[in-house]
Amino acid sequence: MYIGYIRKANKPGKKAKVFAIMCKNEGLELIYINPKDVDRKRNVVNGRIYLNNEWVRIEISIPKFIDVNPYLFLSHKKLMSYLKRTTKLSIDQFGIISKYDLQKKLLENKKLSEFAIPT
Repeated sequence: MYIGYIRKANKPGKKAKVFAIMCKNEGLELIYINPKDVDRKRNVVNGRIYLNNEWVRIEISIPKFIDVNPYLFLSHKKLMSYLKRTTKLSIDQFGIISKYDLQKKLLENKKLSEFAIPT
C-alpha cells in the first residue's frame, strides 16, 4: 500500500528518508510528493519512493492517504481542495491550534493540566 507524504521542497530530506525506511518496516511504501507532482487531470502523482538507498521516480494513482504540511493550504489552495475531495489527508485545513494555545488550554483544565509541558 502506498501512502503519500507531500511537502513543498523539490527533493526529499532526511526526515522523509527516515519515514520511508520506517514505512517499509511496516509493509508500506512512502511516496514523496511535491505539489507539482500531482496531475489532477489524470488523478495520478509522479512522486518518489526510496528504493535501494536512493529516491526513484514512480507514477501511481493518488494514494489513499497523504500526510500533509498544513502550510500547503495557504500556498496551494486549489491543489489542497482537490486532494481533500480525492483522498484522506492527515490534516484537512490550515489553522491548527498553536503549541502555545494548546499548553494554555491544557493548564486551564484540572484533568488535563498534568499533560502540559512545563516551560
